[in-house]
Amino acid sequence: MSTAKHATPRDSFTTVTAGTPRRPRRRRERRPVAVRCALLASALVFSPPAAPSADEATEAVTPAVRESIPDGTAVRVLGRDVKGPSGQVVAQVVNVLVDGSGRPLAAVLDYGGFMGVGKRRVAVAWRALSFVPGGTPGGSGITLGLTRDQLKGFPDHKDGEPIVVAAPPAPPGAPASPDAAPSATGPK
Repeated sequence: MSTAKHATPRDSFTTVTAGTPRRPRRRRERRPVAVRCALLASALVFSPPAAPSADEATEAVTPAVRESIPDGTAVRVLGRDVKGPSGQVVAQVVNVLVDGSGRPLAAVLDYGGFMGVGKRRVAVAWRALSFVPGGTPGGSGITLGLTRDQLKGFPDHKDGEPIVVAAPPAPPGAPASPDAAPSATGPK
């Protein structure tokens, strides 16, 4: 079989095998990018929605249950001022550390300093704090049951390092608290 090349106005060269009728090749029109994007977007918008998964269908059918917390019975914790035993503001809560079930274990406080100078971050055991809701006579607030002298020797709290919390000492003759924080060296 011989092949011949024929020049056409659209194609510079077209290869045709001898004995086969030559069909002109259709040239595909190139649409501008904006038109192609608009066509794709309209196809996506007007396509039928995908069927929801079993989890999504359950969530869509079962709404969340509403629960109310009466006014004055809760205390906002993060960002709150913390008063010392003398009643003066000594710290501010910057974080709450919780266990796997969400039970608070400790609070991280910006403690001490004057006008932002000399502040340090100290972790204190949750039981070292007492909370007074807003609906209680005497107002709302958080009080720290540890003095400045008791916190003097505690290391600063730093993220990523072992957590050492300051806890109130056990009263004389009382057994040690079962939920006391583990030592900085960890379990043995």
